[in-house]
Amino acid sequence: MELLLFFIIGLICLVIGFFLGKASVTKKFTELKESNEDLSLKLDMCKAKNSTLTATLNKDRSSFKNESLSLINQTNKIKTKEIKEVDIEEIKKLYGKKVELNDFKIIDGIGPKLEELLKQSGIITWLDLANTSANTLKEFLSNFGNRFTLHDPSAWPKQAELMCEGKWDALKTYQEKLHKGKEV
Repeated sequence: MELLLFFIIGLICLVIGFFLGKASVTKKFTELKESNEDLSLKLDMCKAKNSTLTATLNKDRSSFKNESLSLINQTNKIKTKEIKEVDIEEIKKLYGKKVELNDFKIIDGIGPKLEELLKQSGIITWLDLANTSANTLKEFLSNFGNRFTLHDPSAWPKQAELMCEGKWDALKTYQEKLHKGKEV
């Protein structure tokens, strides 16, 4: 008889535990479902805000590019010299690396990222760079933050001018006097 009583009490406890557990899980599931709905709504709001900010950023970039090009065009001195015929093989021998026409990376102080920024803003050729004043270049660089204001573009136009004139030996000699693009 006692064994039957323990069995019945155990069965009752099992049934009560089952229903309490089920209620707890159902409550937790409902809470998680509501939380998920809230997070989904917040995500949709973030996506909408991101879309708006992206559109504003693209508009600002376009405006900045046009302003930079306008500034560069306003302050350029117009030089009458044209680029002499370029012997890429001669340059390649002198610098020991592959060089292309209007490659700014030959200029001491300009790397790939600066070259990209200059070309995106309208300074595309060596002649364009030779016609741009150092002050204009400094102002241009200041628009891109501290990383680029560390560069000193004062020697860039002169180097570009020597390139336009085909004076590669003179350019190499001049660059040997530079340290990180600055005259020393």
